[in-house]
Amino acid sequence: DGDKTRTAHFGPLPPREYKFHVIACNNDGVWNMAGATVKLIVKPYFYQTSWFLVLVCVSVLGGVAFGVRRMALLKYRRKLAQMEKEHAIERDRARIAKDIHDDVGAGLTQITLLTELARRNPDQTGVNLERITQSARHLTKAMDEIVWAVDPQHDTVAGLMDYISAYAEDYLRVAEVRCRMDLPVDLPTTHVSAELRYNLFLALKEALNNVVKHAKATEVHLRLQLEPNAFTLIVEDNGRGLSAGKNGDSQNGDTHNGVNRIGSGSGLVNLEKRLAAVGGRCEIHSEPGKGTRVSMTVFLKNVSPLLVIGADERKN
Repeated sequence: DGDKTRTAHFGPLPPREYKFHVIACNNDGVWNMAGATVKLIVKPYFYQTSWFLVLVCVSVLGGVAFGVRRMALLKYRRKLAQMEKEHAIERDRARIAKDIHDDVGAGLTQITLLTELARRNPDQTGVNLERITQSARHLTKAMDEIVWAVDPQHDTVAGLMDYISAYAEDYLRVAEVRCRMDLPVDLPTTHVSAELRYNLFLALKEALNNVVKHAKATEVHLRLQLEPNAFTLIVEDNGRGLSAGKNGDSQNGDTHNGVNRIGSGSGLVNLEKRLAAVGGRCEIHSEPGKGTRVSMTVFLKNVSPLLVIGADERKN
């Protein structure tokens, strides 16, 4: 057709192997029918390779699987958190019911019996009325402790220590035992659970009760040591200390049915159980005639930076 072009143009070709066959003629119009063949290989781009397609498929499937697993895990965690919350509420309800039954119920029963005695024995009305008054005061204090234990506004280290220090000071003043306090000026507002507050408070009551009843101490030193993820409440007295043997077994000379009182199941054992219930520990150090130091340590899960600040202020 008179076209003198010696080049051939092709559009975009899919990646594979090709054969380019060409025939030509000379100036005399004689055609070479055998022609010539050139082998061509069009290499694919990386995104056209089979391994890339496999990788994309695997990535998509993996992403879908990860998303499904993530959603299932989040759903499981929410359900678990809800179950733990419900379980905590059930524990609190059971504890409140037990406290009301043991403290309030027993107090009301005692008041009822004393009222009946006063009615039957007019000559002892004054004595019975005084006992009724004491029972009513004890009942009021027990109700105050129950309400404090379940009030969420006190679920902080500051709220806990404010109540504990006030209780210790009042309890020891009535027992005519001097009370010294060593607490940080700015207590941290780190959250603590109601269960932790309740058990630590009962452990403190047990420790103070042992001091007043058995140690014959004239002074008690209450200290708080703050750490980044924990705090330790220390109750130290200048009493008679523990008898020879294992620390925390007994107070010197106070025995009941041949068993020292603090080690009879209502002393050290109760302290250890209270602290163990909230993942803490109780350590007792004492020597005969040199007093006793009870250290109650609890660990915090969600630590606020304020707790670290409080610890630094105490060190400075």
